[in-house]
Formats: sequence, C-alpha cells, structure tokens
Amino acid sequence: MTVYDFERKPVKTRKKHWCVYCGDVIPAGADGAECESGFDEDGPFRRYACARCAPYLNEFWRWCDYCCENITDWFYGFMNECHPGWRRE
Repeated sequence: MTVYDFERKPVKTRKKHWCVYCGDVIPAGADGAECESGFDEDGPFRRYACARCAPYLNEFWRWCDYCCENITDWFYGFMNECHPGWRRE
C-alpha cells in the first residue's frame, strides 16, 4: 500500500471504532486514540489506533519500510518480534 498524503492526529472518539493495528474495540469517549487519514492507491482512507498501539506506530511504519499489505497481521508480527509480551501489558 503506497500512501500519497497522510495525517495522524490524537482524537477523543465520539463513537466506537476498531483499532486497525490490534483489532481491539476503541470505545466512545476514549482518550489517547489516534486517527490516521489520507489517500493511497485505493483512494481516501481513515483509520484509528487505540491508545495502547499509538506509541508504536512510527516504529512500526519504519520497521515495514512504510509499505504494508495487511496492517493488523504485520503489526502483530512487528510487536511479537520487537516487543515480545506486548499483549500482556
């Protein structure tokens, strides 16, 4: 996936979302979540990251050289390789 335009900003969610990185639910009113939006080869996108995954996003994208076919699967691989035991944190 090639991203042509990209923005990430912290948000307080107004409704329930799913974290594209770990797949967990981000409840309405959650603090510390991040919203990523932009354009890629498929068009515009908007995705959310939960507060637990947000601190690892820049490291993850560098790890996969800013190209990823399946964010959730690759994020699990990254976290298991670079931050073992992360699901217990």
